[in-house]
Amino acid sequence: MAFKRQESLRRTRLAFSIFSITSALALTSIGVVNAADARVSIIDQSLINQENFNLDRLDGTGPSGYIIDKSKMQMVAIQYTWYGAGFIDWGLRTTDGKMIWAHRMKNN
Repeated sequence: MAFKRQESLRRTRLAFSIFSITSALALTSIGVVNAADARVSIIDQSLINQENFNLDRLDGTGPSGYIIDKSKMQMVAIQYTWYGAGFIDWGLRTTDGKMIWAHRMKNN
């Protein structure tokens, strides 16, 4: 079963299983969609705790000396290379406008 209209898929409940880099199965309220020979993406989520930040822990002990106040709103920044190589950097802008990079991870 193939969807010709994108809206049909957006309005459904979806259960999705990825079997390989080219095979997936979607169970929807409309029916079953078998995506054989399709390009699919596998998402890998990682949780990095503040004490494991590798550039600046934002607790006053890092190179910036900055202490984050989690009770206040923060302006968070993420920079990454889109082509799958290089790094992903996470940081924030301080109250004086300075950018502090807190954590870096390889993006490949």
